[in-house]
Amino acid sequence: MTITLDRESAGAYYNRFGNILAAAHYHLLAIDTFEKAITIDPQNPLYHLHLARSYTALGLTTLAAEARHRADSLK
Repeated sequence: MTITLDRESAGAYYNRFGNILAAAHYHLLAIDTFEKAITIDPQNPLYHLHLARSYTALGLTTLAAEARHRADSLK
């Protein structure tokens, strides 16, 4: 049996994992994970929005605003 990563869905997997980490208040790890999702699919506004939420949770308001702006520009 061979296991392969579905490249088209990889961004969604990272996003889901980031959401799980954020819900558990592991925002630094969530940020890294959302950034991986964005690297794979930079045109998905939800990934940027979720990144912004973790930045906000850590009090990183400037980075949160930038991520929110990117999300809004992609809608």
